[in-house]
Amino acid sequence: MSKVHTKEQVPSRRTGDLYIKQLYECALLFFADRFGIENLSKAVMQQLYTWSYSLRLVMEAVYPQTVNKYVRGEHERVNYGLGMFSEISEMKNGGELKLIPLVQPRIENQNKEKYRDVYDLLCEWNRW
Repeated sequence: MSKVHTKEQVPSRRTGDLYIKQLYECALLFFADRFGIENLSKAVMQQLYTWSYSLRLVMEAVYPQTVNKYVRGEHERVNYGLGMFSEISEMKNGGELKLIPLVQPRIENQNKEKYRDVYDLLCEWNRW
């Protein structure tokens, strides 16, 4: 499998960055546990990366409570109503993941510049 993202596109400078990275890794593990590692395709990795890192782009600071709210689909700034782990657990097959629409995050702070590599990658993948 080819590389999905570079080290710069998985920031880990700040505590909030680590929370987002852990969220992404947990989503990948949950998906692989549910559907098998062989179904962890590049498209799945891109979808889960987009979902995870959209939260980083809209938040100046990320705390454990922020991530918990987002996972439950209760974060008002991005993908409200989308409990990704619940969605994955209810899927019949892994291909259903691509049917979940992700909203383009509205970035109202300096994160577009601070996380330029992440932002550019999401724009490229999602044609934003």
